[in-house]
Amino acid sequence: MRTILAVLTVLLAVAPSAVADKRLPTLAGEIRPAMWGNGDGTEIMGGLDGTGRGDDFGHIRWTTWSSTEALGWGAAWDRCLNFRGRPCTYALKTRRLYLIKATRPVGDVFTHLVVGHSCWLFLGRRYGYAPVSCHTWRYP
Repeated sequence: MRTILAVLTVLLAVAPSAVADKRLPTLAGEIRPAMWGNGDGTEIMGGLDGTGRGDDFGHIRWTTWSSTEALGWGAAWDRCLNFRGRPCTYALKTRRLYLIKATRPVGDVFTHLVVGHSCWLFLGRRYGYAPVSCHTWRYP
């Protein structure tokens, strides 16, 4: 009887935090994603712990994730091309970390994303994020 009571107590204590996470806005369909890419492979943010091979871009270090904004630090990865001009792997652009700031949640997704000095606007699930002017949040 004590075991059942202890298990129920643990389940009730864990359940509210799991429900609260589901209401937080997402970035690329995930809460606190390990990496972020704009969809066509030209802009990929990860961490310094990645190799660039396959899908190993390391992990973004998220310091804040709330219902209004998300803040994190990540490393930029550049696509390397083989001798035929096809992407074969990725390399770190620099070991410098970039600030990643997601704001303006609409529904269940952050619509404004600032990565370093570039800005991205969420255009919908079909199109993902597109680069925009950081001053007007419109296409340049």
